[in-house]
Amino acid sequence: MSKTDHVLVVGAGVAGLTAATCLNMAGIRATVYEAQPEHVDAGASFAIGEHGQRVLARIGLLEEVRRHSMPMPERFFTVGGPSGKEIEYTPMDTDIGQSMEHRCIDRSTFIRILLAEARRRGVEIVYGKRLHQLDQQPESVVATFTDGSRAEGDLLIGAEGRGSITRSLIFPHARLQHAQGWSIYGRAETHGLEESLKAELERGSSLMYHAGDLMCLAYRDDPLNASQITWLLMGRSTRKIPAKSFELLDQDTLLKQLNEGLRPHPPLIADIVAASTRIAPTQVFHLPPLPAWSQGRVALIGDAVHAADPLTGFGTTFALEDGMYVAKMLREHHYIDAFYYLHADRHENAEKINTHIDPERDYSKLDYEDMQSGYATMASYHFDLDWDLSDHRPMNTLLDVPAP
Repeated sequence: MSKTDHVLVVGAGVAGLTAATCLNMAGIRATVYEAQPEHVDAGASFAIGEHGQRVLARIGLLEEVRRHSMPMPERFFTVGGPSGKEIEYTPMDTDIGQSMEHRCIDRSTFIRILLAEARRRGVEIVYGKRLHQLDQQPESVVATFTDGSRAEGDLLIGAEGRGSITRSLIFPHARLQHAQGWSIYGRAETHGLEESLKAELERGSSLMYHAGDLMCLAYRDDPLNASQITWLLMGRSTRKIPAKSFELLDQDTLLKQLNEGLRPHPPLIADIVAASTRIAPTQVFHLPPLPAWSQGRVALIGDAVHAADPLTGFGTTFALEDGMYVAKMLREHHYIDAFYYLHADRHENAEKINTHIDPERDYSKLDYEDMQSGYATMASYHFDLDWDLSDHRPMNTLLDVPAP
């Protein structure tokens, strides 16, 4: 049985909230510390794979998530023609689409669902606490935050995403590497869009457009609101974009620059971006594989340890699985074994999915066959959490070999 009583979880995103909830399910107290002063609506949309939905089913949240999410579109269209407004259709293989079982959900809606469940279970969530320093003691770990406050627990789990402070403290030489890409996620209203475009998006079809190094996707992700859509722009940049010109640029200025830059493309693309109510610019980085996902009493999960390429759509699923699996391992084992198994059992799958994406991909050559191949690779992913099954191997089974 676990000897862990209290775990500090740093980060109130998908991985952190899932870990805290599952630790509670395992009979282990968890306290979540989030750097932001409060929960705010941010980002655009999450894709949750079949395996991520299995985690949600174990927690008891799958039906609620399904009520607030849409299946991945099986009908794709693009825009072009002389006016830049003609719609052309690209059917997807429905068998592959159904086997993937990905669902799309607004990021803020999903985080609110996870937050509500964690709080219902009595998990304490403390906002405005940005990690500054870690001090590992023989029997505990002490976290010091930038406001000078401290917290002590048996263990600490870093789940702050790709910019993880926890990772920088326990693996100071591990560096994110620019993946020669950028992406901008947005939420937009269909009101005011050209009627044929509006009708296709509201019925659940997905816009796909690519030209050179630029790719655009737009789709509906809220079954309760047909006028809300998510869009994504992705492109290449061999050199990292200065933050002042991208992440730190105010939304109005960035939208104006996007509108100007999209003028050579079909006008319906610019119309969607112009109708945005929320945008989230993100530079694409990858993290070279680490030899371990923990050091001492501190472990990493989610994007903090295996930053997922947005094109895979697996980041949320991995975060959900990591959160549940670390909780199961701590329920079953001493923390040294638990953290060992977290890495040993999971790192190959995370690395396999991410290395499937070519950092020098040419979106202008991304066609139907490429999409089919990509979906088939992702569909081969398998990991059984076995939450209800005890992780136990009696010695007599190891000795069960034929006598000479």
